[in-house]
Amino acid sequence: MSLPQQVDLVVVGAGISGLGAGVRALAAGRDVVVLEGSGRAGGVIESRRHDGYLFDTGPNSTLGNRPGVKEWVAELGLDPLDAAPEAKYRYVVKGGRLVPLPLGPVAFLKTPLFSLWAKLRLLAEPLHGRAEAEETVAQFVRRRLGPEFLDYAVGPFVSGVYAGDPERLSVRAAVAKIYNLERDHGGLLRGALAKRNVSGQPKGGIFSFAGGMGALPEAMAAKLGERLFLDTPVKGLKSEEGGMVLDLGEGRRLRAREVWLAVPAEVSANLVAPLAPVAEETLRQIPYAAVAQVFLAYRKADIPALPKGFGFLIPRVEGIETLGCLFSSQLFPGRCPDDRVALTAYVGGRTNPDGALRLPAQIVAGVREDLKKLLGIQAEPVYVDTARHARAIPQYELGHEGRIATIERALAPFPIKLVGNIKGGVAVADRLLFAQALG
Repeated sequence: MSLPQQVDLVVVGAGISGLGAGVRALAAGRDVVVLEGSGRAGGVIESRRHDGYLFDTGPNSTLGNRPGVKEWVAELGLDPLDAAPEAKYRYVVKGGRLVPLPLGPVAFLKTPLFSLWAKLRLLAEPLHGRAEAEETVAQFVRRRLGPEFLDYAVGPFVSGVYAGDPERLSVRAAVAKIYNLERDHGGLLRGALAKRNVSGQPKGGIFSFAGGMGALPEAMAAKLGERLFLDTPVKGLKSEEGGMVLDLGEGRRLRAREVWLAVPAEVSANLVAPLAPVAEETLRQIPYAAVAQVFLAYRKADIPALPKGFGFLIPRVEGIETLGCLFSSQLFPGRCPDDRVALTAYVGGRTNPDGALRLPAQIVAGVREDLKKLLGIQAEPVYVDTARHARAIPQYELGHEGRIATIERALAPFPIKLVGNIKGGVAVADRLLFAQALG
């Protein structure tokens, strides 16, 4: 199929958000095409395979407990691969060693992760009132739980999801589930009890696919078939009666009744600049976190036995550059040969953007030094791969909801919709459900 001259809907961008939006629009019977400027669909989601190793260069999994997620995956013809039962065990580094996150009240009382004072202070959490103004994650957690829970629980969590800075992230925009516990139940403990989730950890298992998370955008691309056009960057947008005209360069034009933007904020800003200067200016105010990933494989016989579990997060107060590490070969089979162990470490984030943009060899050396201290790994890895994302994850920082509202008001006169991950959540499950709601 050659690129048509006119369609009902154009989705710009073929990351997971754009692919999902395109698939749902096609299923709803719309005349849609998806345009991707690069030569590959999937955005940051990619599964690299080499000599028996599988490295997910973006998300490694997603939560399967939200209604509609696994059903949609099944519609794509994919079989979810549930994580090993041991994935429920997660660790946080404190004092240079891995400490298990408590899974229940008894474990919480015994854990060395929090001091006795911090545990006693938790009893007063229901007595705190609701905030009168928008707060950062850090402000919210200090007010309700105290600094230790920020440093060794919530802070590492938002680092793992957003690679973000809790001192900047909006609690209402970035972690709405936590914010809603206060809004709906008057407090976190009351809310957790109402939802029967006393541990505070995510309920429900995580899943991936035998071929890695890259199988998801590959299946979506296959559903779109000839309606997906790679190496087709959009150079500009122009409004005309009855819709929009997309400039594709070299004199090519495509007319559409509606345009959905599923590209990073900066790219969207460039496209809408001639139409809505306020939207352009506000889009450029949305920051992103830079993230680097390091995939390391070792011979099992060469390294100490790893604790069973998902992996570990490293609080920023520990002064260690690595953000965290997944025990990749313990989570899902097929990530490395049977006699090897695979780890995936993360560097950078909003608190250390330069760390993710160094030369790969420098990043690997830093990660290896951190793993030597934390896991006692002295051996040379038998396989190494890296991925660097300068603009990996949009940051829902203080005022984010207001910025999105400003952008959408400025774009209201035009048949343009924002469908990328600057709104609706950044996790894979968030993007699937957001696209599903588009119909």
